[in-house]
Amino acid sequence: MYKVLIADDEPLVQIGLQSMLTWADYHISVCGNASNGKQALEMIRSLHPDIVITDIKMPIMNGLELMEACQDLPDPLPEFIILTCYEDFPYIKKALEYQAVDYIIKLGLKPQELSLAVERALKKVEARNASASFEHPENYMVIQNYKDKFILKLLHSLFDSTEQFTLQANELDLSFHADKYAASYCLISDCPPISMENDQYVILFNNTFSMLSNILTKYIPFHIVSLDMKHFCILFEFYENSPYYDLQAFSDILRETFDMVHNYFNVTILCAVGGYKDDIHLISDSYQEACQLLPMCTKAEPIQFFPNQLTETIPSLKNTFNITILKEDIRRAFEEYDMSSFQHITSSISALFRAHPSSYIQAMDVTSNILHLCLTMIPESEKYLAEKFSQYHDSYRSLYNQKSTEQVMDWLDLFSQSVMEFYQSQYKGLKNTLIQNIMQYIENHITEKLVLNDVAAIFSISPNYLGHLFKKTTSMGFNEYVTQAKISKAKYLMFHTDQKIYEIATQLGFENSFYFSRVFKKIEGCSPRQYLQNQSSDNGSGG
Repeated sequence: MYKVLIADDEPLVQIGLQSMLTWADYHISVCGNASNGKQALEMIRSLHPDIVITDIKMPIMNGLELMEACQDLPDPLPEFIILTCYEDFPYIKKALEYQAVDYIIKLGLKPQELSLAVERALKKVEARNASASFEHPENYMVIQNYKDKFILKLLHSLFDSTEQFTLQANELDLSFHADKYAASYCLISDCPPISMENDQYVILFNNTFSMLSNILTKYIPFHIVSLDMKHFCILFEFYENSPYYDLQAFSDILRETFDMVHNYFNVTILCAVGGYKDDIHLISDSYQEACQLLPMCTKAEPIQFFPNQLTETIPSLKNTFNITILKEDIRRAFEEYDMSSFQHITSSISALFRAHPSSYIQAMDVTSNILHLCLTMIPESEKYLAEKFSQYHDSYRSLYNQKSTEQVMDWLDLFSQSVMEFYQSQYKGLKNTLIQNIMQYIENHITEKLVLNDVAAIFSISPNYLGHLFKKTTSMGFNEYVTQAKISKAKYLMFHTDQKIYEIATQLGFENSFYFSRVFKKIEGCSPRQYLQNQSSDNGSGG
C-alpha cells in the first residue's frame, strides 16, 4: 500500500479529503493528518508518505516552506499535490520550482479532480520506485532520457522496424492505444537572449515547461520533449470519448493553457500542430507538417493547425528538404561514435547548398533538422554547443538569424566542427556510460533470455556495434558476457537460497538442468554439485 499525508489547518478540509475518495481503490492508505507545515514535516520524517496533499496557506510553516524544507531530507521525497484558493495563484510559480505534481482548487473541489491529481502523483511514485533497482538514484533521469529519445526517434521515423518500436516501447513502459495522434512543434517566444551562465533564464524555461506540462496533463494524454532552451515538441493522443477529440475544443484548451503561461511568465508560445494520424507509426508525417507550419505562427495567431487555408498558399511548405534519406546515416554515426561519417554528411550538404544559393528555405530546414537530431541524440551537448557559439547572439540558436544560404552553411560548418570536437573530448565518457547502462540492464534482466539484437534495439544501437563494444570493453563477446553473468548469479543463488540446482537453471532461463550443468562446467571447470561440495569443504577446513 502507498501512503498519503494530508496537511491543512481546516479540520473540515481534512475530513473532506479523507472521505472524497475510496483510497483503498488506489492502493493508498491515509497515514496521517497535519494542521500546519511544521507538524507535517515531522510526520514526513517519521511516516515516509509517498504523497503529500498540502494547503499553501497554513500557520507556523506554510505549504511552500514545507516543500522547501523537504529538499534537505534524504531521498526518496514524497510527491506533492498543492491545495490552493483562487487568490493563491502567484504561489504556484514557486510550487513548480519544487516540482509539485499538481495543484487543485479547494473551492468546489470534485472527486474527479482529486482522483486525477492522485493518479498523476502515483505515476511519478511508481516511476521513482521502478528506477530504485538501479544502483544510483540519478538513473531515474537516465530512464526519462531514454523515453525522450524514444519519442524523438518516433517523431523522426528512426525505428528500423515495428518490432524494434514495440520492444523499446514495452521496455520503457510506454503504450500507444489512442484513436488518433498529432504532433506539434513549439517555440517559446519573447524570451531574453540565452546565456548558459544565466541561471534565471534556465529557471524561466524550466518553470514555463513545467507549468505547461502540469496544465495540459489535466486535459489530454501527451508526451512532451524539450529540444533546446527555446523549442519543444508535443505528441498528443486523442480518444473518441474525450471532449478534446473535437478540434475546436482542443484548440480552445491550447489557447487557454498558453494564455495562462503568458500571464505568469510573460512569454508567448507559438505552436504548430500537424495533421491527425490514425496510426502512431505515421506520426513523423504529422511532426514534419508541424515543423513546416511553425513559421506561420504569429503573436496574433500563435496556434496553427495543418492542414488549413495557409498551407495551400505558402510556397515554403513545398520547399522543405527531405532529410529522411540522411537520418539513418546520421543516427548510425552518433550511435557508433563515427564522427568522420557525420562530418562527411555535413560537408556534402554544405557543398550542395553552396552550389545552389537560392535554396535558402531547404538549407535552413535540413540544418535545423540536423541541429535537433544532435541535441536529441548526444547527451550533455547543449551546454558545450552554447559555449562554442558564444560569439553569436542567441548562441547556437543563432541558426535562425542567418539570412542567406551561405550564412546557414557557415553556421553548419562551425556546428559540425563543434560536434566533432565534443565527441573527441567526451568519447571515452560517453562510451563508458553506454556500456555501464547496458551491463546494468543485463544484471536487472538476468533471469530473462537476453539476445544481442533485442538489447541493441533497446539501446538504439546496431547489433554489430554492440558486439564490437563488448569485445573491446570486456575482452569477450556479448553472449559470453551474458553467460558469465548468469553463472555468477547462479553461484550466488546456490549459496544464498534453498533452491535446487534445476530450479536455479529454470530461473536463469536455461533450457534444462543438463545444459546448465554443461555451461557451468565449461566456465568453472566442474559441475554445479561439485562446485558446492568444493566450496563447502574449503569453508569447513577454513573453520
